[in-house]
Amino acid sequence: MKKSILLILLFCVSTWTLSAQDIKIGYLDLDQIFANMPEMIAADSLARAYEQELQASLNAKYQDYQVKLEAYQAEGQSMDEVLKQDAEKELQDMQAQLEQFRANANQAIGKKKQELLVPLRTKVREAIDKIAESSNYTHIFSTDGSLVYVKDESTDLSEAVAKELGYTLGGEK
Repeated sequence: MKKSILLILLFCVSTWTLSAQDIKIGYLDLDQIFANMPEMIAADSLARAYEQELQASLNAKYQDYQVKLEAYQAEGQSMDEVLKQDAEKELQDMQAQLEQFRANANQAIGKKKQELLVPLRTKVREAIDKIAESSNYTHIFSTDGSLVYVKDESTDLSEAVAKELGYTLGGEK
């Protein structure tokens, strides 16, 4: 009798311990979530408008370059050597400025897109956290395989793996 009560008690304790360590995993498609967010459509529209504004400025600069190039091509043979060298220098400078503007514009467009995405990412992150907490998820993955939520950071084995390989994550060996 004592053995059966002890076994039942042991079973109850072990079941309680196992249930306290339950793992609940979920997944989501971040690409689909972002693609269907109304705010994403607005952000894309703002990014396109900014890109079009910069493109219009680039086109205007290119038109100026084209006008000067055509004038040089039409009159270059009859120009005085000093004027010809000055015109060539001006065209080279304009071409360099066009390339620099194009590079700067591409960087600015990328930066603008990132700035527009920050509040959307924050909103999605907060929604994921809220759902994970309320539904007791311990881990949530994206369909691309990336981990987007971890309830307990103590399950991170990075430091242990690094130690096994003979270094620490701080970069020291």
